[in-house]
Amino acid sequence: MLRLMRMRHLAVGLGLGLLLSISACAGDDAQDASWWPARAPTPDQRWLALMVTETACASGVSPEGRIQPEVTYNTDTIIVTIRVKKLGGAQTCPGIAPTPYELQLDQPVGNRKVLDGSVTPPSAPRSGPG
Repeated sequence: MLRLMRMRHLAVGLGLGLLLSISACAGDDAQDASWWPARAPTPDQRWLALMVTETACASGVSPEGRIQPEVTYNTDTIIVTIRVKKLGGAQTCPGIAPTPYELQLDQPVGNRKVLDGSVTPPSAPRSGPG
């Protein structure tokens, strides 16, 4: 009897964990985007000129107004992850030209390297589309 109760608790626990995992995925309404610097920043600059390409299907709609940057400041790096809020409903995938985006920074770039945080480990962003 005790063994049966333990198995039920385990099954309930596993089921709850699966439900929480599915809920976490379903609630994620943004997806990593591709980006690259439009031009190199200067050390005193507090913004980055980027080109952003959405990776999700968006029926040719620009990601403008849906871009969600995440920035981590370290001593020798600034790690940038660009996410784009997904459009609701079914979308086609015709592609779209890269979108210019000016990312405001809380700190000057200084002598730090700007890295792409959408990859592990963060690395230098690509130099252009493709």
